[in-house]
Amino acid sequence: MNSVILIGRLIKDPELRYTQTSSSSYARFTIAVDKGMSKEKNKN
Repeated sequence: MNSVILIGRLIKDPELRYTQTSSSSYARFTIAVDKGMSKEKNKN
């Protein structure tokens, strides 16, 4: 099993959907993240 950690701010309310072919469900959401820069790129 894969695992992912996402850190950010929710832009819209999460949307919960159910599949028609099986009894599973999934959530769809949009997040915003700050683009970090390394210290070497900030030396400009």
